[in-house]
Amino acid sequence: MQILKDTDFACGFGAEWSYGKSYSIDSSGKKGFVTEYQQIPFPIYLIPYGTTDEYSEDEIYWAFEEGYHEKFTDRFGQYVERLYQHELCINHKIITNSPDCLEFVQYNNYGLAYDDPLYDTRLVKRIKTDKKGTVSVYYDNANDIRNAAYAFSPQFGRDTWPHLLLHQNLKESVDISLFESIYVSFNMHILSCKQMSLWPDDGTVTEPYSVPVGAVNAFFYIREKGGGSSMFAGHNIFATNKTVQNRFIGLDQYGTVFYRETTEEAGGIPQVGEQVTIRYELRSLIKRALAEASARDARFRNKTPDDYTIEFFQTGWENMGVWRGEFVLSGLSCEGEPKARP
Repeated sequence: MQILKDTDFACGFGAEWSYGKSYSIDSSGKKGFVTEYQQIPFPIYLIPYGTTDEYSEDEIYWAFEEGYHEKFTDRFGQYVERLYQHELCINHKIITNSPDCLEFVQYNNYGLAYDDPLYDTRLVKRIKTDKKGTVSVYYDNANDIRNAAYAFSPQFGRDTWPHLLLHQNLKESVDISLFESIYVSFNMHILSCKQMSLWPDDGTVTEPYSVPVGAVNAFFYIREKGGGSSMFAGHNIFATNKTVQNRFIGLDQYGTVFYRETTEEAGGIPQVGEQVTIRYELRSLIKRALAEASARDARFRNKTPDDYTIEFFQTGWENMGVWRGEFVLSGLSCEGEPKARP
């Protein structure tokens, strides 16, 4: 049983989950299809179809996680309650949409007039899929509208470091106890990753900061049935700073537990210009994650993978500092083997 939907990347890309106000199954848990969207100052797009006023996301499974930028003053001296223009579902330009190719880009045109020579020149993001299971993700956060976070810390929970993650919020929670095994596999080809600036390690930040790193990760988010504990469990696939690839358990910027491993034993750690095939058994990964978490947090003690559901999967860039990079993902599969009926 294939747990992830549209692994061909053929059905387009929807709006980030927080834009949904009401959902067909559970609005508080963001489950099902969006039946009503939040009211914001910009049209919300379902790529490549059109706005949410015109089309439904019923057959769209993928979206993007791109972080948040809230409550800041921009370079023009204007207060910004929330920045929307850095998100692809708000700001993108379709280059190609054919039966075997969807390509769209995002430019930083913030504050520019249409006749400005810089208009449509500062490329930030490019997504391209053959609609047969291969997707490339390019990100140049040197051209981002905003990049102010200098540490992986709660201080920047609502003004985050650069994110560009392919994200699938499962329409229905997947009960892990129904499966004997769940095998995840995909090919990851790191085409490029170049540091464009030394910041924040350039002497301009006087507070404690995180060292610059360009990184690609892949995580599942699981939640305890009936509420209670939740966590991220997955891998740091590629990182320019090798210490980031060590096995690690900690808290994210919102206080959620996350556990990561390297992919060394799951197929290898890719170098720039190299493709590796990653394959691992998810139940085993979650079991190791719970064991690590239980030593630090009583909520996870005596828990097994069967106590949890899978809520979403995401993979992509999560950087600190200023980086330009591109990867190609292909052959994504998350295959569950159902337990035999008693």
